[in-house]
Amino acid sequence: NAVTWTRELRAKMGPSMNDEELLTLSLRDLESGAGVGPYTKEEFDAILWINLLEEDSLIVSDHRLSSLTFGLTKTNASWENGAEVITGDTEQAIEAGKSLSTPQAGVKPVTYIILSEEMQKGVALLQWDPAEELTGEAKTKFTDNDNFPVWFDNGDTSIMRMKAY
Repeated sequence: NAVTWTRELRAKMGPSMNDEELLTLSLRDLESGAGVGPYTKEEFDAILWINLLEEDSLIVSDHRLSSLTFGLTKTNASWENGAEVITGDTEQAIEAGKSLSTPQAGVKPVTYIILSEEMQKGVALLQWDPAEELTGEAKTKFTDNDNFPVWFDNGDTSIMRMKAY
């Protein structure tokens, strides 16, 4: 996971490496076409796009992408609290998205959802739980652009706007 990867990188590079140096090293990896730690280049690109969103947004994704979202952009993220939005059917996702409790932002409506190909293969909402494939309506509901219009898509990672109700 991201925490393990960061610890391993810091151990290799020395304890004095600060966050800015870690980000610089990560960006060099991306420029070379490689992924960064447990993230693909496309996931990283999508997360950086979040900087263009309105302030005080709440992003729902799995634990891995939530950590990267908050870590790089300081945007409110769901971590393990977005399960119903991701794994539920359309009605469950919409209802859960109206008022989601989050570790950092308190209770607020969901603004955006991030979904990547890697995440669809194995979504892990709790960092210590095994990843499970996103299937059925939990997966297909995101193709309904009336409820989840796509705001960013690079062919691997999509950011969808949560329709306000």
